[in-house]
This record gives sequence, structure tokens and C-alpha cells, in this order.
Amino acid sequence: MKYLVLDTETGGFEGTSLLTACFVVMDDAFNELDHLLLEMKPEDGKYVVTAEALRINGIDLKNHDSRAVTYKEAGTKLYNFLNGNSILGSDKLIPVGHNVMFDILKIQEFLMNKGTWNKFVSYRTLDTGTIARACIAAGLLPLSVSGSLSSIAEHFNINTSAAHSADGDVIMTTMVLEHLLELMRNGKR
Repeated sequence: MKYLVLDTETGGFEGTSLLTACFVVMDDAFNELDHLLLEMKPEDGKYVVTAEALRINGIDLKNHDSRAVTYKEAGTKLYNFLNGNSILGSDKLIPVGHNVMFDILKIQEFLMNKGTWNKFVSYRTLDTGTIARACIAAGLLPLSVSGSLSSIAEHFNINTSAAHSADGDVIMTTMVLEHLLELMRNGKR
């Protein structure tokens, strides 16, 4: 079993550009096997972003644009990455993320259609947001944990300085998941 820990950064919520995405393939002991970081731009070069989103994710569009590849190029890179890491789709990767369906839907909107994605990636997900809410409901996490990735990470004393970057959030998500699984195994705060 292999996991695909992923995160995206966008220009905002609905109708905005996909800017970055990070994908890390991990084995069942959460050892990194492969890594892909994509910086992207629309085919026509016209970004749709909000100032608030850029403030939060810290992306400077001018610098970003100089390094970014088009969505088409990024989609090809992602296809090759998933194809190789899932052994041509015979070993589907389990997606892991914080509110992971948001990221999956963005990937399917901009980089790869749902049918192609599903050839390589399982529809069963591990979502740290959902797992944390279940731990709160079970009394394993305090009510003071808000459910945001940073809040959960801070509870476990995980460094949050790279929050809101795709690669930083992938690292935090992996560490949070490991702590949540340990918490569930031990059954105590």
C-alpha cells in the first residue's frame, strides 16, 4: 500500500487559478518514495487570483510566472508521476490530505480528468481534517483544536512556519496524520 500525500495552492476559492501542487508518494510506514512539486500557470497566461489568497499563500505572481509551466505541461508531468508510482495503475495510491477533496477537485479541474485520475488513485481517502474531527468527537483531542491544519499541527507541537505552501502543507499533513494515528492507537490525549 502506498499513499499520495497532496496539497494545492490556488488564487482563491471558486473560479480561481491553480498555482502550485505538491505530491509525495509514501510507503505504509510514511517513508518518502517520490516527490513532485508543480508551479503552474494558465495556458493563456491570465491568472484569476484574489489579493487575500496571495497574501495567505505568499505567492509572488511575477516570480511564480517565471518558473511556472502551463496546466497542460503540468498535467503531463503529473500523469507520468502517477503512472510510474502506481505501477501503470495496478497499485492505486491512497490520497491523503487536509480537506483533500478540495485538492482532488482542483487537480481534476485543471490537470487531469476524473477518469484518468481514478486509473492511478483510489477513491478512498485519508483526510486529516475528518480524522481530527472524529478524534475531537471521541474525546481524544480537545475542543480547542479548531480543525485547521495549523491548529492540529500546533496541538502536536509541529512547526507551522511553512503553512500555506503546497510542499509545506504536505509535510505538515504527513506529520499530523502520523500523530493522529498514534493518538487513535493509544486511545488517550
